[in-house]
Amino acid sequence: MPSAKEHFEEGLKRLQARRLEEAIAFFTKAIKLKPNFAEIYVNRGDAYQRCNDIEIAIEDYNKALELNPNLAVAYYNRGNLYFGRDKCDLALVDYNKAIELNPNYADAYYNRGSLYLLKGEYDLAIENYNKARELNSNLDPNLARAHYNRGKVYYHKGNLDFAIADYHKAMELDPTLLIAYYECGIVMLIREMPKRERMKFLRSLRQHYLRSLR
Repeated sequence: MPSAKEHFEEGLKRLQARRLEEAIAFFTKAIKLKPNFAEIYVNRGDAYQRCNDIEIAIEDYNKALELNPNLAVAYYNRGNLYFGRDKCDLALVDYNKAIELNPNYADAYYNRGSLYLLKGEYDLAIENYNKARELNSNLDPNLARAHYNRGKVYYHKGNLDFAIADYHKAMELDPTLLIAYYECGIVMLIREMPKRERMKFLRSLRQHYLRSLR
């Protein structure tokens, strides 16, 4: 009879291959044999998340944290689900906890930066994107997106030269990131406006952006 570890390992293989229903079945078998193994719940939660069974995924992350409150990845994954459902306060709590447990968690800094960007807290967004870049300089897709998002923050703050530099870096790292080309073009046009007209436009832009968050 296969052990819990063997079922778990088979589940990981199916999860990696995106055979999600099979992965869930193997993780469930592993849980029946070893119900106090927190990592199984985390991975089954990942499988449910990819199946878009969000509530069940959250239940699995909750169970994992009940069994092991020091699992940074469970806080991070649950935070992502909260963020995706516009529960920003709950997401922020989970990202904070993930970073507290693992201060080198680059993805958590990156997503926390995106959350701060959404909330209009631009300085905190830049701080978190910078930390994500510092910790994770080798992951090109995430790095391109981090430059793009930081460029967006600089854009909203009116730091147009910094915004353009970040958009260009994002395009260099990921030439398929078309939104970076589009927004860079807009920023370059705005930069050519007379100063008074430019500042008026940027103030109006920030006001509309912040109203859209309410």
